[in-house]
Amino acid sequence: MSAASNPTRRVWATHLAVILAYGLLTLVMTWPLAARFNRAVLGPPGDNLEYVWKMWWFKHALLDLGVSPFFAPDVFYPFGYLVALSETTVTHTVLGLPLTVLWGEVASYNTMIVCSFVLSGYGLYLYLRGMGCGVAGSFIGGAAFAFCPYRMSHLGAGHLPLMGTGWIPLLLLALEWLIHKPNGWRGALVGVCYALTALSSWYYAVMVGAFAGLYLLVRARPWRVMLGCARLWLGMEVAALVAAALIAPAAWPIVKLYSEGQTTYNYALSYVDQWSASPLDFVYPNAMHSWWGGFLTTHYYQNINENLVYLGWAALVLATLGLWARRREA
Repeated sequence: MSAASNPTRRVWATHLAVILAYGLLTLVMTWPLAARFNRAVLGPPGDNLEYVWKMWWFKHALLDLGVSPFFAPDVFYPFGYLVALSETTVTHTVLGLPLTVLWGEVASYNTMIVCSFVLSGYGLYLYLRGMGCGVAGSFIGGAAFAFCPYRMSHLGAGHLPLMGTGWIPLLLLALEWLIHKPNGWRGALVGVCYALTALSSWYYAVMVGAFAGLYLLVRARPWRVMLGCARLWLGMEVAALVAAALIAPAAWPIVKLYSEGQTTYNYALSYVDQWSASPLDFVYPNAMHSWWGGFLTTHYYQNINENLVYLGWAALVLATLGLWARRREA
C-alpha cells in the first residue's frame, strides 16, 4: 500500500519531510560548519570555547574521574573553579555525553547546535499544527522561529544554553494537551519539557516558567472550570514533581552556594539596563544583515549578542496577515 493511499503513512511521511527540510535549511544557514564538523565551531573565540570545554569536562568528570562536574579543581588551581556558578546547560552537556564519548567534544557541541535548529523549527511546527494551522503555514512559522535573528546572534556568540529554544513550543503544546484532556501522563510531559528548557539555561527557567504560568491561566479559562477540575490539578502537581526531580541535581549546587553566601551579587540598575532589551530592539531591523547592517549600526548602537530580539519584518508581516485571515474566517 502506497503512502498516498494510507493516511497514517502520509502523516508520518509529512513529518519526516518537515524534519529533513529543517535539517537541510540548518546545513545551509550554518555553512561551512558541516565541512568542518569535528574540528571547528562557529563564531570568533569566546563563549563557544567555554561550552566546548564543558562538553569535555562533563564527560571527563562523570565517566573518567567519577566526580561531580560542578567543580573543576584544576581550573584556577589551587583554588579550583565552581562550575555551578556559570551556566552548566545540563540539557546539552549531559544529553550530549554519548556523542562526546564517540566523536569528541567539538563534534558533540556542533551536534547540539544543529539539533537546536531542527528541534526549534519542528517543535513550533508541531505546536502550530496542534493549534489548527496548515502544513505550509506551520512550516514557515517553524523556520521563522528556528532561524530568527535572536537565535543567529547567540549562535555567533557561542551561547549554547540560549540555543535550547526548541523545548519551549513543545512545552506549550504539552500544556495545550493537559488543558484540553488533563491526566497525570500529560502532566508528566509538561514537567519533562519544562525541565529540559530550564536545564538548557537558567534564564529560561525563570522567563519560560513565568510565561508558562501566564499561558496556563489564559488558555484554561473560564477559571471556575479550571479550579473545579481535579484531573487538571493532578496533572499540574505531577508536572511540578517531575520538573523538580529532574532539575534538582543541577540546581542543588547553586542553592548550596547561595546558602553559603557565594552567590550574592549587587548590581546597579544602570548596569542591568545595559544588558536589557529596549522597546526599540523588538522592532529595530537586524544589524547583522549584509545589505543594511553597516548603515544601521552607525545610527543606533546595539549589542547584537545581547539585545537583538527582533523577529524580522517578514515574519511579523506574515503573522499579521495570518491573524487577520483567522479573524476573517471566524
